[in-house]
Order: sequence, then structure tokens, then C-alpha cells
Amino acid sequence: MDNQVVLQMLDLIEKMELEKFSLRAMLDAASRNESKRQIDSLLERAMNDPAARDNVHAKYLPLRSQIESDSSLEEVLQQFLQISPPTKDVN
Repeated sequence: MDNQVVLQMLDLIEKMELEKFSLRAMLDAASRNESKRQIDSLLERAMNDPAARDNVHAKYLPLRSQIESDSSLEEVLQQFLQISPPTKDVN
């Protein structure tokens, strides 16, 4: 598998992590009975929060470096599972 493909997958994983962070902010707002406009505003702020983006990117930076250094895919996947372990049993 091409390292660029793996890096693109990592970009998507980072985006999903940001979306998860944003959805949690949205759910929190919804539990306070805020209007849709307020929730949309919170979602936009959460998705564009530089600190959140930096935190997510920093979490995966060692993995990104490992991919760029042409490590084996197996090593990269091992590190990924250490950074983001599955929340349920894996078959």
C-alpha cells in the first residue's frame, strides 16, 4: 500500500475525530435545549477550533512520521492501535 494512501486515511481519521469532538459539543448544547442556530454555531466553532485541531493532529503526529519514514504497514497499524485502541472486541 502506498504511503500517500495511508496518509490520506490518517487525514480522514483526524477529521472524524474532530467531528466526534464537535458532535459531543452539539449534544451537550442540545441537552441544554439550545436553538438549532445556537447548536449550528457551536458545531462550527468546535470544528474550527485551532486547539482541538492541534490536539487531534498531535495525537497522530508520531504515526504520521512513521508513515513518512517508510515504516512497514504492520508497524504503522500496530502504532495506530496503541494510539486509538478499539472500543470493542476485534474479531
